[in-house]
Amino acid sequence: MAPRAGPAPPLRGIISGKLYPIHLEFQQVHTSCDIDAEGVETACAAIINDVLTSDLVVLSKFGKLEAMRRGLFAAFEAAIAAEKPLLTTVSDRHRDAWQDFAPDAILLHAGEAGIQDWWHTVRTR
Repeated sequence: MAPRAGPAPPLRGIISGKLYPIHLEFQQVHTSCDIDAEGVETACAAIINDVLTSDLVVLSKFGKLEAMRRGLFAAFEAAIAAEKPLLTTVSDRHRDAWQDFAPDAILLHAGEAGIQDWWHTVRTR
C-alpha cells in the first residue's frame, strides 16, 4: 500500500455539519481508489433521515461506489423514492450506471444558470 499524496476532505453532513472520514490512510495495491467504502456508507446511513425531510438533496457525486450500489447509493435511492429534487455530479465514466439507475434524470450543464433554471422548474411542481 502506498501513502496518500495529501489530505483530502471528509464528507460533511450539510444539516448537522458533522464530518465523516472517507479516505483510507493507505491506498490499496492495484487500485487508484483511496476511498473507504465503509466510511462513505456510515455517512450515508447518518443522513438518510435528512434526505427524507429535505426540500433539496445535494449529494457529492454518483461515482464508482454508487455504480456498485455501495457508498451513498442508499441516499440516492431514498431521494428518488421520496421524489425529492436531487443535485449531484456524475463523471462520464459512470454516466451509463447513473442512467440505468435514474433514467428520468435531467443532465445539466455545470454552472449556476443551469442549476438555477433546474431548481425553478422542480420547485414549482
